[in-house]
Amino acid sequence: MGRKRAAPASSSRKTGRYTPPKPKSSKKSNPKMLYAIFGPIAVGGLLILANFLILLPGGASNWYLFLGLALISVGFFVATNYR
Repeated sequence: MGRKRAAPASSSRKTGRYTPPKPKSSKKSNPKMLYAIFGPIAVGGLLILANFLILLPGGASNWYLFLGLALISVGFFVATNYR
């Protein structure tokens, strides 16, 4: 009834030595990626500003605001992948 099972032997023994992790390769982003970051942010900001000043065809429209915010979001999304 009270039969105990022996614990399995560990497959890797601890030797007390510290093994440092392998260094991650340091990847650098292309410098042209800065244009892909700041371009949509700038165009989106100018689009929102032009909509506010009623400089766009069709007058002020929410679609221009949404497009401006979408462009700014794209710029931030690209910026998160920049190294």
